[in-house]
Amino acid sequence: ITNPYIGSSTDLDYAETNPNLIVRVGHASNQEARMGVSTDNGVTWTPAANAWESADGDHTSGEWVAVSANGDTIVWAPDGNGDRPVSYSTDLGQTWTASNGIPQGAIVSSDRINPDKLFGFHEGTFYVSTDGGANFTASAASGLPNNLNGKFKAAPTAEGDIWLASSDGLFRSTDSGASFQKLAGVDEAVSVGFGKEAPGKTYKTIYAGLRVNGGKYGFYRSEDEGASWIRINDDQHQFANARGTITGDGQVYGRVYIGTNGMGIVRGDIKQGATVQTPMQSYVNEMQPGYNLGNSLDARCSDETSWGNPVVTQAFIQQIAAQGFKSIRIPVTWYQHTGPAPSYTVDPAWMSR
Repeated sequence: ITNPYIGSSTDLDYAETNPNLIVRVGHASNQEARMGVSTDNGVTWTPAANAWESADGDHTSGEWVAVSANGDTIVWAPDGNGDRPVSYSTDLGQTWTASNGIPQGAIVSSDRINPDKLFGFHEGTFYVSTDGGANFTASAASGLPNNLNGKFKAAPTAEGDIWLASSDGLFRSTDSGASFQKLAGVDEAVSVGFGKEAPGKTYKTIYAGLRVNGGKYGFYRSEDEGASWIRINDDQHQFANARGTITGDGQVYGRVYIGTNGMGIVRGDIKQGATVQTPMQSYVNEMQPGYNLGNSLDARCSDETSWGNPVVTQAFIQQIAAQGFKSIRIPVTWYQHTGPAPSYTVDPAWMSR
C-alpha cells in the first residue's frame, strides 16, 4: 500500500457507519507522512498531514488512531520524542488541533454508536470525550491495569460498551468508561474483537486471544458476552506472534481474522458440517486431566481413613494441583453428618471441610 508508503503499520480504524472511510498510521521518518486516508474502502489512499511540525531526523511513530462512528472526526495519538499531543481533525487529516485533557502517549479508540464520543487510556486512567475529541475528561473508574495488551475496543452493539485486554485479564464497561468490571475466569487477554452474532443471539460474537481458568493461551470466541469461552484453535496453530489484533467478520458468523504481526492475516471459519462445540464442552476440555479422589469422603466411620485412604487436607489437594491436574472429583456422602428431623442440619465442622 502506497501514498503514503508506511514501513510498519501500527494501527487502523474505520468509520462504523461509513466503512469506506479507513485510516491507517505507522512508522516513517523525517517529514514523511505517518497517516494515510482512504474514502473508497482502501482502493486509493491520500497522505494526511502530520499532526506536529516534522523535520529531518524525526522518527515519530504513527502509533494509535480512532475514527468517529460517522467519520467526521479523526483522533490521532502519535508517539515520539518532543511535543506529540493527541490531536483531532475534522477535514480528513489535512489540519490538526491538539486535544485537551488527555496525555501524550495515550491509546485512543472511538465509540461505534455515538459519533461525538471518543475514548483514551493511559497508565491505568480512562478518558472520555463527548465533543468529537476536542476535550477529554478522566474517568473515575478504578481497578484498571496500568498497561494494556494492544488496543481497547468499543463493541458495535450499544453506546459505551467497551472492552480492554490486559495481562490482568479482560475488563468491560457498559457506561462509557465510568466504571469497569473484570470478567470472571479470564486470567490474561492480549486481544479482543467482535463479529456477527451467533444464530439465535442478539449480542455480537466476541473473539479474543486469552487464557481461561488457568488453561493455555489460545484463541477463543464467546457467544454469551464473555460468560463462557470456546477455544477455536489448538496448540499446533498458535500463529507465531499473533498477540496484537483479532476481529470477527460482521457478516459471516464464526469467521475470524487474526493479525500475526508480520506474517500475514489468518482467516478462520467453522468447518462445514463440523459439530459446533458448546461452551460447556469447552469447559470440560479445559478440565483435563482430572483427578478422582475416590470414595474417601464417602466413608461411614469415624473419618475418611477407615478405608485405608489418607486424610484429605488442603496440602493434599495442592499436591494434586502441583502435579498438573486441572480438576478434581470429590464424592461425598452426607447422611451420617446430618442432624435429626425436621431440619437435618449438616455438622458445621464437616461443612467447613
